[in-house]
Amino acid sequence: NFRQIAQFDVLAEWIRIQSVKVESLVSICVGVFLLVGALREKVAGHRLTTHHGGIKLLKEKIDSYSVDAEVVDGVRYVPSGNVYSSAGVSAGIDLAFFLVSKWYGQEVAHKVANIMEYNRTVNWSVD
Repeated sequence: NFRQIAQFDVLAEWIRIQSVKVESLVSICVGVFLLVGALREKVAGHRLTTHHGGIKLLKEKIDSYSVDAEVVDGVRYVPSGNVYSSAGVSAGIDLAFFLVSKWYGQEVAHKVANIMEYNRTVNWSVD
């Protein structure tokens, strides 16, 4: 339930604590609700996505928190500065490969995909 996930205060507090230790913020599927709830100031100015079933609620949450962020629908993942979000769980795998490629190069990402026997999906437009 998207509404329940958006209200997990204990996880939100853990995310706030961990966020000062990392360079990038990554959310998979409905995890973006926790990022928005916990780190409003850090997601401001970024583009975000979530599972297609939660897009409307994500827009509502962003508006209710007065966060200046753009919700992107119809994509598998969104890279936005140091904030990355994916549409769903399987899209999160594609986001993970995007990040491996970015941080370690295409060759490493290709080798990992071969080991996993995973056929990577090209991201849909994120203009």
